[in-house]
Amino acid sequence: MRLFIVRHGEVEDNVNRRIIGSSDSPLTEKGYWQIDRIADRLKHENINVAYSSELGRAIRTAKGIMKHHKATKLCYDPRINEKNDGIYEGRKYGCMREAAEKAGISFIHFKPEGGETVIELKKKMIGFYAEMNKRHSNKNVLIVAHGGPITNLFLYLFKDNDENFRIYHAENTALSILNIENGDISVELLNSTKHLI
Repeated sequence: MRLFIVRHGEVEDNVNRRIIGSSDSPLTEKGYWQIDRIADRLKHENINVAYSSELGRAIRTAKGIMKHHKATKLCYDPRINEKNDGIYEGRKYGCMREAAEKAGISFIHFKPEGGETVIELKKKMIGFYAEMNKRHSNKNVLIVAHGGPITNLFLYLFKDNDENFRIYHAENTALSILNIENGDISVELLNSTKHLI
């Protein structure tokens, strides 16, 4: 399986440094430009299967890419949605981490009211990946998702410590390409943004 993994284009809450989570935010002008650039970068790739999260910013990014791949069906899967941050959605970056520290709970185990933990998000992403690996082992698969799911997929695939999540942080429309064969993973690209230069 050859995986093309893309984070969505920039949205207003990214610029305003607000937690979006499972809610949504309008794409910025720069976000639309980023989508055009990543779509152009991938237009000559042979994409057999495409998946997007169910959130608007990912859908708009995926549809932008798929305009060059009209014969390929775009599927939506809630397992690759961004983490539900409950009562913290719409608030400034950092406030949820501060709440976890105040509660004496590791951030990855902190469950915001009305939301989910990082561990729960990671379990969903692992389940999604396992299914992709089984169903599409000989295919080129596009996944358009969010920072949280992408980071946690990389932590799982590279067997890294959850505390090292910052190493795998993807910028908006960053592209990763992984080749997976018989459980062996080779990295062709990791969070590349050369299309934005």
